[in-house]
Amino acid sequence: MYIRKAESRELTKIMGVYKIARNFMVKHGNPGQWGPNDPSQALIDSFLHKEQVYVVCVGMDIKAVFVLSDGGEPAFDTLIDGNWVNNAPYRIIHWVASDGTEHGIMRFITDYAKDKCDNLRIATHEKNLPMRHKLATCGFKNCGTMRLESGAARMAFMWSRSMN
Repeated sequence: MYIRKAESRELTKIMGVYKIARNFMVKHGNPGQWGPNDPSQALIDSFLHKEQVYVVCVGMDIKAVFVLSDGGEPAFDTLIDGNWVNNAPYRIIHWVASDGTEHGIMRFITDYAKDKCDNLRIATHEKNLPMRHKLATCGFKNCGTMRLESGAARMAFMWSRSMN
């Protein structure tokens, strides 16, 4: 497996991976985290133009996708309960999705991101038990609850090099 920046021409394949992930979440008791069209093609395209979309590949096949943004998003700045590990500059892992054919994807993604920065933040729905478990095993701390721009609450997690 390897990770590389996604290319605009891969948008259709990327959206296919998100469709698989949405179906997985619904089947595993988490129908509310993403709507039927989340993330939207327009949103992922906007991250593609900022060169913040990455794909996990085996050979030439895209097996997973995620966004690694530069942080500074208002929803990730303040928690409604709890505290971040620190207030140092951070990056955010967003919109993680897999086609389900490979194991160890989340660890592979978080190890990659940890090599790129000292502080990572990520949020997930309380019903996303597989993601919550994976974040814990990858060294992320549950820091509390945050509120998205939509008003929805999400569990907020952080990893910092200073935690080790």
